[in-house]
Amino acid sequence: MLQRAIELKDCVQVWGLENKYEISEDDWTELQDLQLCLQVFNDLSVYLQGETYPTMWMCIASYNLLFDALDDLMEKYPNDRSLSLCFC
Repeated sequence: MLQRAIELKDCVQVWGLENKYEISEDDWTELQDLQLCLQVFNDLSVYLQGETYPTMWMCIASYNLLFDALDDLMEKYPNDRSLSLCFC
């Protein structure tokens, strides 16, 4: 859903103006960064759903990829409380 909203950014902004709601450029940047992080989760989820091949060997590497994606986001937004809660 987030990816589609980003793809339709112009339409979303027009709808927002019609309904007296505006998303700033900084907010769009944050949404794009969040979408990139969530894409890692999605890609790994799809890959690990394999029915014709074993995936257990990928669990440690997957865990590392997920936390690397969260670390990258954390570096960009160090004061974000919701991100810091991911590591509790």
